[in-house]
Amino acid sequence: MKSIFTVFCLAACASYVAIAAPAKLTPEQIKAKQEAFAKLSPEERQKAIEEGRAHFLERTGGYVRNTAGQKGRVLIANAQKSVPLDGVRKSVTKLAEQMKIAIDIEAIDGADTGNAAAFLKDRKANAVVYIVETGKSPLLVSPDECWATVSVSALGDANATSRLEKETMRALTFLCGGTASGYPNPMTYPVTDVRQLDLIDAPDLPIDVIQRMLMYLEKLGVTPYKQATYRTACKQGWAPAPTNDVQKAIWNKVHEMPSEPIKIKPETRKVSE
Repeated sequence: MKSIFTVFCLAACASYVAIAAPAKLTPEQIKAKQEAFAKLSPEERQKAIEEGRAHFLERTGGYVRNTAGQKGRVLIANAQKSVPLDGVRKSVTKLAEQMKIAIDIEAIDGADTGNAAAFLKDRKANAVVYIVETGKSPLLVSPDECWATVSVSALGDANATSRLEKETMRALTFLCGGTASGYPNPMTYPVTDVRQLDLIDAPDLPIDVIQRMLMYLEKLGVTPYKQATYRTACKQGWAPAPTNDVQKAIWNKVHEMPSEPIKIKPETRKVSE
């Protein structure tokens, strides 16, 4: 499983460099860049990624968001203090950015699943994952009532931080409509022993699971924000005012008046006799 994850990481990094490179590359050129990237040392890879990112920003102005259409949120309600949430925060932040929705983490004094409806209404949330101190089951999900629980004590003492991160992500997945994936995806495989969580290298979700979750959450009232490059946002008419010289140049280029009148050819139509 670790070797598969390593291959996926290399492919993702190589794809990033290929995307950041000039457009209209042939498949052979992209493959050559990916193979060259895979042969670089870690330091050289990092430098290549940074250069690719800088070139991407120069060409596109970077990404901008329009949150006007964003609605609802998913809440991680932490009612325990024995295990730190560093891994949970990292994975939740990454998933929220991938899905372009609001997933927030808040500390609470205690979890009462029997009162989940009132809790969700009070917190203006659409679904909640409670992280609790004690419980017989590591993971419980009640999709009809829009809550799930992750029990710290049921995860065992070994690798507690890592297990909590993975089980919380699994709770989010099942609560928000994620099911089995068409890709190798241990996050949605059956887990009948918490030690199986230790075999998962990274709690990442494949694109088909994320798409199912987005469709499911839309029915619960959670909708994503709009995100695009600054150049695309300018062309679509919703870009904010430029904040740097690169964006200003893109703004002026997209909004400049044509130097010559636009010529429209008259429509020609054959008239049958």
